[in-house]
Amino acid sequence: MNLRQFLLLFICSLVTWWVGIGLMPLLPIYAATLGATPTVVGIFLAFSFFTLALGTASAGWLARKLSRRTRLLTLLSLAGATAAALLGLATQLWQVVLLVAAIWFISGVSLVLVGVLAGLAATSHARGRVFGWLSASVALAGVVGGLVMGPLAERWGYPALFGLIAVTYLVQTLSAPFIAEPAPSSASPAPAKRKQQWHPSGVFVFLLAANVCYSIGSFVAGMGRSLAMDQAGFGISAISVVAGVGSAAGLVAMPLVGRLSDGGNRLLMLALTYALGVLALLGMVYAGSLATFLTVAALMAAASAERAVASALVTDLAPAGALDQYMAQFDTVRWAAGVVGFAGAGYCVEVAGLTATLLLGAGLGGLSIALLAVAGWLQRRREYESFCSLWVAPSK
Repeated sequence: MNLRQFLLLFICSLVTWWVGIGLMPLLPIYAATLGATPTVVGIFLAFSFFTLALGTASAGWLARKLSRRTRLLTLLSLAGATAAALLGLATQLWQVVLLVAAIWFISGVSLVLVGVLAGLAATSHARGRVFGWLSASVALAGVVGGLVMGPLAERWGYPALFGLIAVTYLVQTLSAPFIAEPAPSSASPAPAKRKQQWHPSGVFVFLLAANVCYSIGSFVAGMGRSLAMDQAGFGISAISVVAGVGSAAGLVAMPLVGRLSDGGNRLLMLALTYALGVLALLGMVYAGSLATFLTVAALMAAASAERAVASALVTDLAPAGALDQYMAQFDTVRWAAGVVGFAGAGYCVEVAGLTATLLLGAGLGGLSIALLAVAGWLQRRREYESFCSLWVAPSK
């Protein structure tokens, strides 16, 4: 992949993640100012991530309707700018819920399109490195969003923040048309092959299951950190700054882990990042000072390197021409887990308390590591069977 192509993809990814990561810590607090209880906040975030999952699942279909992914990215950025501008005018909770859901739908489609374009352009021996550097946009978005959005909202109000988001979307509008894209014939499988290519391997099925379990715990951590800091007496500025400073760890971890996965076992690297996420949840249980919350935020940012490794692994497992379907399916279950994570977290916080909710999320993270171990065993068995088949004469 040439530098120009990568930079354009990086900008589009950065815009999408900046909006999502920057707003995420503030949404529970903003919803509470409009009268939302913890349960309502959980339902609000769950609905938002339902639309995110819906957008992710719809990405391939929408791209086929417009035939070019870059054209769709351009239209999505214009729609995002419109939704953000309207969000600055909203005065009721239901208006905020619908407009945030629209932005999350747009984000779901955009992230799949960027991931597929990166996967198609990256060679097999450099996928980890490409996705690692591309995933660094997640960490950079966390740093910039955390340092800018919270203080901006606190000083000038949420309408000013939403206006800035609308302007930022226009950067993607200017960048997307210049991204090089393979011809439709080389980017899509032949109709006769689609049915055969759609059936996932056992390794991919267990990878999806691990993705679901880990993602639920990850979203519990995202909501739980904001609530824990709010309960400890920190304001929205501190909550946002902690998220931004902690994300700086991801600027190093994501490219490094992605590059290491090119020369090693991607499943093992993925399990290690999952373990960091479990440690973050456990640390959150005992966090009370700004320093401990910063440590938890750094662990969460480092754990987010799983996205780079997972994207490269999905690209490795996808049959030729089926990357759109595999990437969309993997990201869809991730965001669907967000629906369960946020709705379940809000309910569990009210019924069992924040500590029990965080421990449950850590337990799900441990289960995801066990599922990856099964996927690794299946992968080794498949490699062994392929090796043995080379020494066995085919039956007549």
